[in-house]
Amino acid sequence: MNDAHAPQLLPIQEVARRMALSIRSVRTLIALGKLPVIRVGARAIRVAEADLAAFIEARRIAPR
Repeated sequence: MNDAHAPQLLPIQEVARRMALSIRSVRTLIALGKLPVIRVGARAIRVAEADLAAFIEARRIAPR
């Protein structure tokens, strides 16, 4: 597989840092099905960078 086309996968801690949220808040978003994840092991999950960007963009509020 060509690594140039592989999705960038972020650990939950990095997602929390980028969004300025707690890890618990990110896990809640995941549990509610609002933020999609990729399971990479029995217990390990990651968030695709593109999914995080889409999540953020979908919640953007236009200025008045």
